[in-house]
Amino acid sequence: MHTRTFSLTLATALMMFPQIAETIYSPVLTDLAVHFSVTPDIASQTLSSYFVAFAFGVVFWGRACDVIGRRLSMLPGLSVYATACLVAVLSYDFSFVLLARVTAAFGAAVGSVGTQTMIRDCYSRAQLARMFALMGIAIALSPSIGLLAGALLAGFLAIKGYSLALLLRL
Repeated sequence: MHTRTFSLTLATALMMFPQIAETIYSPVLTDLAVHFSVTPDIASQTLSSYFVAFAFGVVFWGRACDVIGRRLSMLPGLSVYATACLVAVLSYDFSFVLLARVTAAFGAAVGSVGTQTMIRDCYSRAQLARMFALMGIAIALSPSIGLLAGALLAGFLAIKGYSLALLLRL
């Protein structure tokens, strides 16, 4: 057992990350469909493809955690996610957005599997049970937090855009 502990705050944030990343942009799916001139059904493929890629990411990053280490897996996994998000934001075609979401999900999976592995490494039996109970609560709340954050962000960006349009008209 490692003597180093894994902070509850960091563990919670990492465990919640994949679910928040999956749901944060759900409030703007309709806008995504309109922007790229695709049907809402096509736009929602970004959600279903996320789950498939996430599953492959769990297997890949789980093995990577065992082979190259926890931290050395977390860093590239989160980097893959961040890079894919940048590609999605800069995409001019929906197919690039879809590919970026698949890649982002693959990278985001490291948050879940890597964190679970680190928790098992750092905590004893009684502490481990308590940590996983807290993680269960966090995971249950994370989709709601993602949706709320996405709605707030979308609202903020809409108001910002509206105010800029007004400013330009003055």
